[in-house]
Formats: sequence, C-alpha cells, structure tokens
Amino acid sequence: MDQESGLITTHVVALMALRQLFAGVRPEDAALLIRRMRIWEYEEGGAVFEEGAIADEVFCVVEGRVRLFRGGVHVMDLERGELFGEAALLDATPHEVTARAATRAKVLAMERAAFFELMEISSEFLRSVVVALSDRLRQALAAWDKGREG
Repeated sequence: MDQESGLITTHVVALMALRQLFAGVRPEDAALLIRRMRIWEYEEGGAVFEEGAIADEVFCVVEGRVRLFRGGVHVMDLERGELFGEAALLDATPHEVTARAATRAKVLAMERAAFFELMEISSEFLRSVVVALSDRLRQALAAWDKGREG
C-alpha cells in the first residue's frame, strides 16, 4: 500500500469511528471541522498526554485501545469511537489522568476551537459528550464503591 492509500484508509477509519460524533452535523460543516483535526499514531505504551498537562485538544480513539491512569493506577480502557480529554478541555483545567496507548493505536486530535464549534452546531454531538462524561462519572463512582467494600 502506498503512502497516499494508507492516509486515505486511515481517514476513512477515523470517519467511521467519528460517525456517531458527527450525527446531525451538515456534511459541509463536518468537512470543515475534519480539516482541523489530526491523526496521531502511538506505539503500545506511548503517551497521548500526561496527568497535569494543560488540555488544548480532545481525543477520539480511531484504532486500538487507550488506557487511562491516575496517579499511576489504571482507571479504564477506551476503544474505537470513544472520546477522552474532554473534561479538562471543557473546564480549562489540567488533565486529571494520563492517557497511554494500551496497544498500537491511532488517535484523532481535535483542537479546542473545533470541539466547541462542533458542540454549537450539533446538539447530538453535545449530547454524546454529556453521555460520555456521565458514563465516566458512573464508572468512577462504581470503582470507588468497590474500593470501599474491598
């Protein structure tokens, strides 16, 4: 496969992973936003961002898995189509966790301005962000409860 074909394949896979995120977004708006995104590749163990780092992008797993750690302790794994880094981006605080590739992974990075623009033009995207944050809160509370019991 030549470099151009590989790039096209990577972007097609990224779009498939983002299909839910772009639900309800007009194709012309999606095209403008996609041009402002980048795809990063990580080897297993590679750091996407570190706990305490300033958040200026939100991320979405395109391929592979990303593992989140807090204080060096494994918190959760994320798979294709899952957003991460959005909480710190929303409230302009440093990342609360470290994100590392659990496997060889491709991760889409969306800059802050594009993220907020997408939330403004798509109520479905905004809803998906709220659902993701809500799910993470439930998972964190369940883990906390389990820790108290054991």
